[in-house]
Amino acid sequence: MDIKSSLREFAAYFRFNRQVGHTTTMIEGLRGDKRVVLVVPNLLMGDHIKRMAQNRLIKTVTPNSITRIYGHTDPMVFDHTALEQLFLDALKRIETLEDEIKRSL
Repeated sequence: MDIKSSLREFAAYFRFNRQVGHTTTMIEGLRGDKRVVLVVPNLLMGDHIKRMAQNRLIKTVTPNSITRIYGHTDPMVFDHTALEQLFLDALKRIETLEDEIKRSL
């Protein structure tokens, strides 16, 4: 399977498997005093997850603010909506580059 197909499949998995416990399971795993970096689609979501997990040691970042964690060595946890966003953004960028190549030929 090529990378575009994999990205499409992963994004489709998250899109079609809502309300199955992705976030609940993640929050349960984040409970307690665990230092982790949490990748979320936006910082509001990160604040919500930190409150739900009752863990103030979580450092939240978005895919666009990943440089905020340079130097950190804590485990990284991805919210499924952030992963879906990353997959779709990567797919869109690949398709844009392919179109640019075709036009240049």
